[in-house]
Amino acid sequence: MEKGLVLCGGGSLGAYEAGAYQYLLEKNYSFSIMTGTSIGALNAAMYAANDFEENLEIWKNITIKSVLQNGVDLNPASLKGFSRETRKELINYAQDYLWYGGGDVTPLEELISTHFHPQKLKDSGVRVGIVTVRFPSFEEVDILLNEVENDMMKEYLIASAACYPVLPIKWIHGKAYLDGGYRNNLPIDYALRLGAEEIVAIELHGWPKTPQHPELRDLPFVTLITPSRKTGSFFDFTRNIVDESITLGYLDAKKALKDSYGFSYTFKKTKNLDSFARDLTKMLLYRGHIYDYHRLQEVLTYQGVTPFSELDVFLRTAEMAGDWLNVPYLEEYDIRFYLKLCVKKMMEHAKTLKTYDFFKISKNKMRLLPKYRLDFLSCLYHEAKEGSHLSTYERLTANSPECASFIALALLLKERNLLS
Repeated sequence: MEKGLVLCGGGSLGAYEAGAYQYLLEKNYSFSIMTGTSIGALNAAMYAANDFEENLEIWKNITIKSVLQNGVDLNPASLKGFSRETRKELINYAQDYLWYGGGDVTPLEELISTHFHPQKLKDSGVRVGIVTVRFPSFEEVDILLNEVENDMMKEYLIASAACYPVLPIKWIHGKAYLDGGYRNNLPIDYALRLGAEEIVAIELHGWPKTPQHPELRDLPFVTLITPSRKTGSFFDFTRNIVDESITLGYLDAKKALKDSYGFSYTFKKTKNLDSFARDLTKMLLYRGHIYDYHRLQEVLTYQGVTPFSELDVFLRTAEMAGDWLNVPYLEEYDIRFYLKLCVKKMMEHAKTLKTYDFFKISKNKMRLLPKYRLDFLSCLYHEAKEGSHLSTYERLTANSPECASFIALALLLKERNLLS
């Protein structure tokens, strides 16, 4: 069976693909077909040439200057309140832009020349298809690198990543090319045309945020690895952002391959997860929320995925609490350790409250306002620890149905002796 790997375009977000591919290699995945667009094309070319370790080192050391001669990271911090240095960098970039019709990509060209080995790709036997776009017609152009002369591969890789107007138009043999993301940013269909029968597709939340042909992601023979968190700007090579993308890609791949659980967090597959989930459901039913269950599922929906099973409802409840408590998400948790960490954060915040009466804090609002979320969880912690049945908090569930799940979770934590 022909297995295909499909890599999305997304500039600096391509670090996510490196993390995901690292886990695929650990699971002994191999592919006879790879397709990619833009940064996905560059990554695919190196993966096919068996240069993943070299590729990963690039991502661990890359900066904006590795890509553009006078580039500037596009993120809120750099664009808010320009420093003298930032203003100078923007002026230099503007000069390059006027001269080249985009940034000076000489560093990127040198990076590819140094680390990409065309002959190794051809010797690997992996067919690598990349996508670019003809300008000005915006017609998709699919290039099979195996059929391209070695000295021209780099040129077509640059063409696939020519994200105009940030990067300049690429001219090859008198023809103009642009970034393939303008027409086909996640080329699953190209992998199918090359003969792939089973596909792993790694999606990036770049531009466009949802790649063209989204229906192809849901095909039964496609395993989709997609970011579970926001991954920032497509042109931000800030060190911590790139490192976080690599880690997130690794964790999301693990969940996509069913080796871990979770939606926005990652949990180890342990035996006690099912018992936690079952007990949370019992708490909800005992407190009379059987008719509110569908509303609860709706508010727990994450990235368009609605939790239907007991386990998913429990995980989403725990995850939402973790988000409100600002629990770090870039690691894989044992569920008991994770819940204890949530309790610790609730306990720390509870110490800052002058009263544990949530309704005084919220001035008797009959819905849970975002600014009171942390107060609400800390009040629940205190009252559950003191033995309250929390019946007064049930009034919130009419307008904030997630409160029912949090009340059940607080009682579950008390029953499991996790509140201390």
